[in-house]
Amino acid sequence: MTTETLVYGNSLAWPGGPPPASTAWLPYSFFPRSTLLGFPPPMFDEERFPPEAFHEVRGHLLAARALDPTTHAATLHDLRGAQSSAPGMRALKIEPGDPVRIRNVHPRLSVWQFTLDVKAPRLFYRLPKGTPTEMPARLRTVLLEPDVDRFSLLWVGEVPMNSPLTPEQLAQVEHAAVWDA
Repeated sequence: MTTETLVYGNSLAWPGGPPPASTAWLPYSFFPRSTLLGFPPPMFDEERFPPEAFHEVRGHLLAARALDPTTHAATLHDLRGAQSSAPGMRALKIEPGDPVRIRNVHPRLSVWQFTLDVKAPRLFYRLPKGTPTEMPARLRTVLLEPDVDRFSLLWVGEVPMNSPLTPEQLAQVEHAAVWDA
C-alpha cells in the first residue's frame, strides 16, 4: 500500500483503493461478495470509476452490469458469493500435495510457504434403510492462520442424487469419516 492507493477524503472513491485482502472469512456484507449475492454495490463515484475500472471486473469476478444501477438485483445472484475468502485467495481446485505460497501475511516470514502434505479421509453416507456407501472426499477450504503457523482443511463429500430427498429423509441420512493413521 502506498499513499496513492489509500482512499481518503472521498468515501465514494473506495473503488480506487486496494482490493480486499485477508486470510480470514469475509462477511456477506463485504463487496464484491454482497453484489454476487444480488445486493446492489455500495455507492461509488460512477464518473471517476466506471465499472471497467474495478479490480473485480478486470479480474472476471464480477460482471460490469452488476455495477449498473439500472440492473435488476434479482438477476445478479452468483453462487461465487458463497465463497467467503478474499478474491485473491481463491483457487479453482485444491488437492493434497499442492504447494501454498503467500506473501506478507506471516508475522515473522516475508513468504509463508508449505505443501498440503495430507491424506484425504474416507467419507461414507447411508440413506434411510440403505447400506453405507463411500463417496469421494474433496478438499474445499484451506483456512489459513499465519499468526499461529496453522492451517485447517475442510473436506466434503459430494454425491449426485437421482431425485431430491425430503426434509424427513435428510434428517435420517448418516455420515462418517474414517481417518487413516
